Amino acid sequence: MIRYGQSPMRWLPTAAALACLLPVTAGADDPAGTGVITPPSNRQYVAVLVGVSDYANLPDDVELSKSASDVDTLARALETKANFNHVFTLTNAAATRDGIRNLLSQQVKPLLQPDDVMVVYLSGHGMGADLGMPIFLAHDSTPENAQEDAFQLADLARDLQAWIPTKTTVIATDIIHEQNFQGLPFYGPAASDWPSMPKGTLIVSATQTETPAKEGAFASALTSALSGDADLNYDTHVTQDELVTYLMNALRKQNQLPSVAGRLENSAVIATGFEPPPIPDSPTINIAMGEAGSEGTVQTPVNTKPAVAYPDITISAAKFVFQEGDAQSVQCRTMPVTACTPSCYVREFKAGPCKISAVVDGVQMTAEVPIFSKGKYDCQRKAATLHCEGPFL
Repeated sequence: MIRYGQSPMRWLPTAAALACLLPVTAGADDPAGTGVITPPSNRQYVAVLVGVSDYANLPDDVELSKSASDVDTLARALETKANFNHVFTLTNAAATRDGIRNLLSQQVKPLLQPDDVMVVYLSGHGMGADLGMPIFLAHDSTPENAQEDAFQLADLARDLQAWIPTKTTVIATDIIHEQNFQGLPFYGPAASDWPSMPKGTLIVSATQTETPAKEGAFASALTSALSGDADLNYDTHVTQDELVTYLMNALRKQNQLPSVAGRLENSAVIATGFEPPPIPDSPTINIAMGEAGSEGTVQTPVNTKPAVAYPDITISAAKFVFQEGDAQSVQCRTMPVTACTPSCYVREFKAGPCKISAVVDGVQMTAEVPIFSKGKYDCQRKAATLHCEGPFL
């Protein structure tokens, strides 16, 4: 089945947005790093969702129960809540190797412009990650000849770069990493297995390499996130860093840790146009009222919002490399300030915002950069603020 849906953009609230909770750095939709995110009005939001529950060349006892239905649920959410312009789905018998390739290269590629947003979701079995050759299995793939009739990750990454010209791309892989076929474990690609992708590409997987995932857990969290629940600062947009924060926290409750990689643009909007989630009830304060000597008080709400709960995970090491400036430094969460000359390591710290600082052309500049994964981060001035790209693994 190939489903294509288009839904009109819904009304956006005109009231002034509440102050942002998340640290915002310069990015695709906030080039000056001001915290005011304004995605282009002519941008298209496009998704390709692939889910394989049953396989033509695998026994029934290793089939998956939710991959195909998860695709249908996610598709409905993108069409009706996230206001995606085009949603394509391929499930089960339609999700052959040629079917997936033809959809992306012939139907999707002509739709896309650089300013558009692309979401690719792949759900099913994989193999080969334990051998250093991660593969995603299509419906008609054969485990014995998977390097020829499945998707080797290196080839898939190359093809996606050719088929997807967008500057903002999310690739989500929901590989369960459970069961085996004739002694070969279904260890498919995780985010950390992907080769380097273009700037602005976020790769997130249901779990870490070779680590089992709960079937349906990642799809449920991703559906909720892109339906608006990841709009942590109530501005009607979901950005890349909001998505990562939401997924980390949602899956942590399932005792599952997703993997994240790619060259992120943290403030890049990947879903928009929905009504923000309700703001929790605010406390009230008593304010005296009336002329001098009069009696009475009024209960006035205090406009407060909950603090962002960053994922409770420890980053083993992050390397910060400053491309310009002097007196560079980094401070991550509760860690002490680390001087960089021009590079430095921060080890064993909690995921969340790292404050970076440098003197560039005689001007002291600072910014906060959300760090969710180990790796190298290249930092430099972009417009009026500092900006880091990464992680590079």
